[in-house]
Amino acid sequence: TSHVKCRAQDWHIDGVHGLTVIIPLTDVGVRQGPTELDFSHSFCGLIENSGKVKTVHPTRMRAVMPEGSVLMFNANVSHRGSANIGTTDRPILVLDCSLEQTCLAAGGPRDIWSV
Repeated sequence: TSHVKCRAQDWHIDGVHGLTVIIPLTDVGVRQGPTELDFSHSFCGLIENSGKVKTVHPTRMRAVMPEGSVLMFNANVSHRGSANIGTTDRPILVLDCSLEQTCLAAGGPRDIWSV
């Protein structure tokens, strides 16, 4: 939950492999500090026929969403909650479905899903 007058979060990713799912529990307008996604990194670019990376525009997007809608994105996309300058809190449900590496004593690394 982003409370009224909360500052913007730092830019971060949720994992190297996986999926982040955000479900707003109330309408989220631009003043309530919606999730902001940054698509400026090369992994979000398009490769042209010449082999050069073409930047996808726009490079940033704010997820203004009605209550109960769903935002899903690759867990390695840089994102943050923007500042809540509205008059109401912004409660959201976040599901982090990231693939983690766990070492087993006898078997070495093994992939597991965490939610």
